[in-house]
Order: sequence, then structure tokens, then C-alpha cells
Amino acid sequence: MKTFSFVIRKKQGLHARPAAIITQEAERFSSRILIRHGSRELNGKSLMGLLALKAACGETIVVTIDGPDEEAAEEGMRKVLAQQLGETT
Repeated sequence: MKTFSFVIRKKQGLHARPAAIITQEAERFSSRILIRHGSRELNGKSLMGLLALKAACGETIVVTIDGPDEEAAEEGMRKVLAQQLGETT
């Protein structure tokens, strides 16, 4: 099992466009991917789930990955999160 935290830096927070790209990346892996924000923990492969998190700029999400390809999934998720939510504009 792999777990890591990520601080959202994109001014708009976690909205539809980056959420769609993040879920597409998560779907590439057979491992279970959960994303937590506050007390909510939802399936990282669910677009509606990610949008329901309502994570804003400056807030932290926690990603938990468990499964046969968790190493690759962690690398992929870290990369896509940085690309989609790591910018400061």
C-alpha cells in the first residue's frame, strides 16, 4: 500500500477538467486508488467522486493506492496531480 499527500496549488482548485484527466490516469491501473479530502474518501477512478471532494487551492488531498501495480500507479498519480493541480496560476 502506498500513501502520499498533495497540496493543490491551482487557483481554481479541483474542478471538472483536471478531475477528468486525473480519473483517466487512475483508470490505467488495476490498483485501487482512493483520494481523501477532509473526512471524505472516494474512488480516484470516479469523476463524480473527485468533484464531490470540492478541494480548493491550498488544501491537501491524500492518495492511497493498493494493488499489484501500486508502484507505477503512484508514479503516474504523482505526475498527473503535479501537471493538473500543481501550478500556481
